[in-house]
Amino acid sequence: MAKGKHLEGCLPTNHQELLLKACLLQGEAAINAWYEWKAEVDIEQIDHDSHRLLPLLYQNLSHNSIQDQLLSRYKNIYRQTWYKNQIIFHCMADVLRILRDEGIPGMILKGGALTLQYYKDFGLRPMDDFDIMVPTTKARQTINLLTKFNWQPKSPYKQMYNDAYFSFLHADIFKDSNGRLLDLHWHTILECRDMHADDAFWEKAVPVKINKSLTAQTMCPADQLLHIIVHGICWNPRPLPRWVADAMMVLNSSAKIDWDRLILQAKKRRLTLHLKNSLNYLRYLLGAPIPLTKFDEIQKIPISNFERREWYWQHRSPEISAIFFVLWFRISRLKDGGSFAERLIGFAKYMQFVWRVKHLWQLPVYFIIKSMRRIWRHIVPL
Repeated sequence: MAKGKHLEGCLPTNHQELLLKACLLQGEAAINAWYEWKAEVDIEQIDHDSHRLLPLLYQNLSHNSIQDQLLSRYKNIYRQTWYKNQIIFHCMADVLRILRDEGIPGMILKGGALTLQYYKDFGLRPMDDFDIMVPTTKARQTINLLTKFNWQPKSPYKQMYNDAYFSFLHADIFKDSNGRLLDLHWHTILECRDMHADDAFWEKAVPVKINKSLTAQTMCPADQLLHIIVHGICWNPRPLPRWVADAMMVLNSSAKIDWDRLILQAKKRRLTLHLKNSLNYLRYLLGAPIPLTKFDEIQKIPISNFERREWYWQHRSPEISAIFFVLWFRISRLKDGGSFAERLIGFAKYMQFVWRVKHLWQLPVYFIIKSMRRIWRHIVPL
């Protein structure tokens, strides 16, 4: 699948694709990709997200018996990643113990889960924070508990732990006195935020061992892959190659993926286009090991008008009109089955929450001011 305009901004750049091949393929294909990448980029100037793949590059080049002076540099990055991740996992274990002692289940998401289950090496997958999900009904209790242990919210929504906060957000970032970051989730996926959105993930959760004395939960392989895809294949001003590596680690692992469950969960959540386009890309770029019968089945799934329109607006550059349409679809998901008036009221309340406006009648004024500021920034660069 060649890159189409509808996927610009959510797929890796050409140089990042070469690096991914060097990191994830084997034999001559990996070696050729590495030599081509090395010839085209300046190692001193590579982007931040490519730099995060260098530990994985070091491992793969070593496995392919490459001898090059750059390997010692990649090895140092691998060691730094291993050291930093050890600190993060130690902190994550402390938080999980706090939750366990209060009877609150904790599910590890993203980098922590992937490191333990699929990368199986603390030096391969850089992490800036750690992600833990708690049941939706336990979110308020969890935040109150964390604040007692000096975890404070980073977002501007402090002191707003009301129904709107837990309904409109799916997660929030907390910071402790040492500057460590926790991304606390009460929903796994941004698009799916009703009270029972994550029940299926909890029902099929699998245990994962943190250390000798601590076990937590994480998603089963099919759910893990869906989460990686939905979180990764979205518009970003800075193309993110990490989701491709994460998805391939799950696909290449010995853990069996329940493809029927993956398809069912994508359909149920109206995320089929995410699944279809991402698997198409992974197969095109890296020959991802996807059963042909399941791949064909996914490609033939009919797409609803709602999902097609939502995808269209999600994968455009964030012009102010696109942002409003994306937010409208988020509210439409929350108010599924409601009338247009109910969705419109929900949208207004959402914008009131996002912009932290005291009264609904202030929204038009705030919108005009915000739009004028945006236009002024384009006319007079700061």
